Amino acid sequence: MTGWTLAIDVGTSRTAGAAAEGDRVVPLEIEGNRWMSSTVAVADDDSIVVGRAALAVASARPDRAERSPKRNVGSPVPMVLGERAVSTAEAFAALMTAVADEAKRRFDGAQPSRLALTHPVRWEEARQEVLIEAAALAGLPEPVLVPEPVAAALHYAAGDLSPGDQIAVYDLGGGTFDTVVMRRTDDGFEVMGPPGGDESIGGDHFDHLVFLHLGSMLAAHDAELWQNMLVGTDRKWMRAAFDLLTEARNVKENLSLYPSTQIYVPAADRELLMTRAELEALIENPIERSVEELADTILDADVDEDDIKAIYLVGGSSRIPMVYDRLVARFGDKVRTRDEPKSVVVEGAARLAAGHLVGPGASRQATATDDGSTPLPAGGELTGPPQVCGGGENLVLWDDRSVWIVAEGHSTRLESSHPVVSALPTRAGAVTLTTDGMLSSYDGEVQRWSTAPPFEVAVGPVSAGDATLVADRAGQLASFDHRGSMSWMLPVGHSVSAIAASASVVVLSTLEGRAICIDAMTGRVRWIYPTRDRIEGPALLGGRLLHVTSADSILYSLDVDTGRPAWAYRLDAPSPAPVLAGDLVVVSGAADVVGLDRSSGAERWRLPIA
Repeated sequence: MTGWTLAIDVGTSRTAGAAAEGDRVVPLEIEGNRWMSSTVAVADDDSIVVGRAALAVASARPDRAERSPKRNVGSPVPMVLGERAVSTAEAFAALMTAVADEAKRRFDGAQPSRLALTHPVRWEEARQEVLIEAAALAGLPEPVLVPEPVAAALHYAAGDLSPGDQIAVYDLGGGTFDTVVMRRTDDGFEVMGPPGGDESIGGDHFDHLVFLHLGSMLAAHDAELWQNMLVGTDRKWMRAAFDLLTEARNVKENLSLYPSTQIYVPAADRELLMTRAELEALIENPIERSVEELADTILDADVDEDDIKAIYLVGGSSRIPMVYDRLVARFGDKVRTRDEPKSVVVEGAARLAAGHLVGPGASRQATATDDGSTPLPAGGELTGPPQVCGGGENLVLWDDRSVWIVAEGHSTRLESSHPVVSALPTRAGAVTLTTDGMLSSYDGEVQRWSTAPPFEVAVGPVSAGDATLVADRAGQLASFDHRGSMSWMLPVGHSVSAIAASASVVVLSTLEGRAICIDAMTGRVRWIYPTRDRIEGPALLGGRLLHVTSADSILYSLDVDTGRPAWAYRLDAPSPAPVLAGDLVVVSGAADVVGLDRSSGAERWRLPIA
């Protein structure tokens, strides 16, 4: 076979490449390393830059940069970097071009004859198509798409696996965690059983946990400074937050090598010390969940753990000492790691570039009880109030162990192995939150997905179009897409009391008296409006205005796009949440029900309460 082969692994945090000619496969050095940052940014001349150049832009103009464009794969909405809309395919094409340009220098400028692109094993066809589109935009050959665990396994298998051997891959990257069991065949690997994983576990999540931990240290000395870093919209504070998040990643990586590390925070003029023990306390829960996910994947593949010859560690976050220690404690001496984890995947992909390996793309699905048209309980107490979804298609009720979905006079009963905390109606069925911390989505009686949010849920679930939102009291908000994958997580730094959402915006009510408007697709804060007292109930959404009521009985009407107040109205007593009635906002006071014009806040009518 003539020509040379290029393999590219675009990761959530880092992008790597490898080149192959004949039997020789070599990792590419890009910007002085075996990888470059996956950050993309829009420069002053409106061009897209990547890697070190993008980080430089991000440091000065965080609004022009995206650290993890891979998280946007599958979203129909482009990333907005500064004033420019950038599609995920464009961002990936820029990263691929940078890798290809470096590789071509080794081959006298010649184009590669073959291209391999890696992807998470659970990516469906629609997300894989983004890679194909990006390769075309970059002027590269039509790619062979290689699941990351398969690529890693082939690299590891070069020396010590024989046909029939069964292995497992534990792939803990920056944005996703994947598990898979495979059998070595004469010409590659066969994927056995459904791949597993959890897109809420990954290095980016760990970075945010460290970021919040460092922030708590700053807040102990200057709470106002920390709040400004979290939610300030001035470039000064946005840069300070970006720099601290960058330092959080450095802290995480340094603590994989040393028992402690120290950073300097210029915005606070303060040094912070963090230990490996502190890091391990932060990430212990997701690491334990990842180990159990691997065990479940092996079980679902109908393979005995004793028959697994080796467990291969892949992904940059697998270098964290706690990961190796917990896996060895659970699986013994089967655990294998060697080389730079990022190079393992891309070098294996280069070896596979001449052919395809296809494994089953099914994801694990739990089954729900199907009682046909189940009558609602004649006795017993329902612990959840009935809730009706936005379109009015169904009603959801629940008690300790069951959820009833009622639609068009037909009821479906779902049994839960854990007590139900909350249930949310959706157009197709319901989303439930149970006491074991699991968030699960159902289409009728069929479970679509189940995942554990990366924190203890205190508020939610709430629907935002096809997404599901949850928050904790500490001010972390997470959005899960229609597949159960975490689209984004945002630390807002305020005590969230309620969430209101539409398909385009999310509005948080906080006990600090802030209404915080967030883009539902990207997780970016649009604006923050401070009231004079706490806000305990959800905002009322509809049209170009939204309405929130603070505890001092003031109703605020705010522009959805800008957060500017349109008007405010003082109630004569604490009031239940207002409701919309056509072009009116209806509120109740101590002795009256009042209809207010939505646009101006003027009283249109007042009725006494008998």
